[in-house]
Amino acid sequence: MADDLEWSYKTVYQLKQMALAKGIKSGLSKLTKAQLIKLLSRDDTKKSKKIGSFSKLRNDGPNTYANIGQLGSPGKEGIVYLVMGQDEKLYAMKTFRKTKSGNTIEREAYFQFLAAQNGIAPKIIEYNPVEKYIVMERLDKTLVELLKEQKNVLTKSQQEKIIELYDSLDEIGIMVDDSNPRNIMIKNDRFYMIDYGFAKYTTDKSYQGYKRPNFTILTIGLLTWVKDTIPTKTWTYIRSQVNPILAKKLELDTWP
Repeated sequence: MADDLEWSYKTVYQLKQMALAKGIKSGLSKLTKAQLIKLLSRDDTKKSKKIGSFSKLRNDGPNTYANIGQLGSPGKEGIVYLVMGQDEKLYAMKTFRKTKSGNTIEREAYFQFLAAQNGIAPKIIEYNPVEKYIVMERLDKTLVELLKEQKNVLTKSQQEKIIELYDSLDEIGIMVDDSNPRNIMIKNDRFYMIDYGFAKYTTDKSYQGYKRPNFTILTIGLLTWVKDTIPTKTWTYIRSQVNPILAKKLELDTWP
């Protein structure tokens, strides 16, 4: 945790930059130096509790889950399986290639853990950087599977939930940077983001100039991803969220 005394030697501008780097954006312009120090201290305390809770999910021991079968197609980073735990409950286990760095797996698990804390990712049950896997709550279907069921049509409510998912990621400061529709999953009519392998903080220099990087990049990214396979003329709400200048440049109106 940062030291309040150390912060007292920083300027208001420096404190505001520190707050922005932590993803704290609301109402900074009106805060005094004392209020900024209090805010940063409180934020560090919250994060320390979260990190402590996350560390309890780590398991460096042997894999004790029973493999029932593969879920979906293999991805670039590994394969997801349906597994049963010793509690006889079913979970999804994302496995990684054996050459994958344990630190990278832990980082991915942590980003997903933070998103799950905010109800927009499946809960992490445990992660194992030694055996190379992440066990998580099992969801029902991917956005691609939902589209097949509904003949490529999304209701307005479903389109709104996708945009709300992107907005929620921006609110918590996590950029997933992957528009693959298979990374959006549904359970009990709620939409979740499942893959945090490419995730970064929205304060990363890659996203400078974006107030809402997930909303801005993933919205057009999703439409681009399915452009050649799924007609999106009926996705009027999602299309309406694309920046008009970009939509015109890409000739979005001519897309199927």
